[in-house]
Amino acid sequence: MTGTMREVIATMLSVVRQEFGLSLATIADEAGLSRARMEDIGRGVLCDDRETQALAKALRLADGSAFVDNASWHDEPVRLLTRRAEFQQLSQESRLRVCQLSQTARSLEFLRQRQAVGSTWDHFLKARDALRLRSPGRNLQPWQQGEQLAKALRKALGLGDEPIASMRDLVRDRFPSLTLLYGTLGQDGPEALLFADKSRGVTIALNLDAAKNGLSVVRRFNLAHELCHALVDVGRQCPLAHTTRQLDEVHLD
Repeated sequence: MTGTMREVIATMLSVVRQEFGLSLATIADEAGLSRARMEDIGRGVLCDDRETQALAKALRLADGSAFVDNASWHDEPVRLLTRRAEFQQLSQESRLRVCQLSQTARSLEFLRQRQAVGSTWDHFLKARDALRLRSPGRNLQPWQQGEQLAKALRKALGLGDEPIASMRDLVRDRFPSLTLLYGTLGQDGPEALLFADKSRGVTIALNLDAAKNGLSVVRRFNLAHELCHALVDVGRQCPLAHTTRQLDEVHLD
C-alpha cells in the first residue's frame, strides 16, 4: 500500500469527521478496528496496509487513484447537504451510510471517465437543455409549481396523460446519464438523496430502509421529486445537493 493512499485515508478521515459529523467510534466499528487504535490513527499515527484497506472499504474508496487525482474533499455539495436540518437529525449510522453513498457516486463517475465514456455531467446538461423546461412561477404555491413542472415535462417527453408505468424505466430510458442508486441508509435516514456536481455527475439515491419507501407509490414520488430538482435546478444551482426527509416536530416548529 503506497504512502500516498495512506495520506488520502488520513485526509478523508479528517473530512468525514468535520463535514459529516462522524465519530471515530462509528468509523472504527465499520472498519472492524478497535476504538483505541482508531483514536491513535485519528491523532495522526500512520495505519498499516491492513488497516488502510479496511478504512478504504469502510469509506467506499474503491479506487485510491480517484481520490489522489481529485483530492478536494471539502466540496460544496457535502457542505450543502450536511448543513440541512434533515441531515442534522440523522443518527451516526445513517450519516455514515450517506457518506458512503457520496463516495460511491464519486467512484462511479471516476470509472466512467476512465473508461472514456465521458462526463455524465455534460451529457445530462445537454439532455436537460433539450427539454427547454422553465422554472415555475415564484408566485405559485409549491403544489402548483410541481403540477406546472409535471405537465411541462410530460409534454416535452411526449408522455401524454397516461400514467407512467415505471419511473425507474423512464429515468433509465430518457436520462441514461443520470445515476440511480438504491441504498440502505437506515430507518431514520433520508428517503431520497440528490447529488449534482462534476465529481459525482447527477445521482439520485433511494433509501430501501425507509419505512415509507417500502411502498412503490412513495418510491415513485420520491424519484419524481428528485428528478424535477435535477431537471430544474442542476446547472442553475451548481453544485447541488438535496434530500427528501420528513422533519420531526421540534424542527418543524
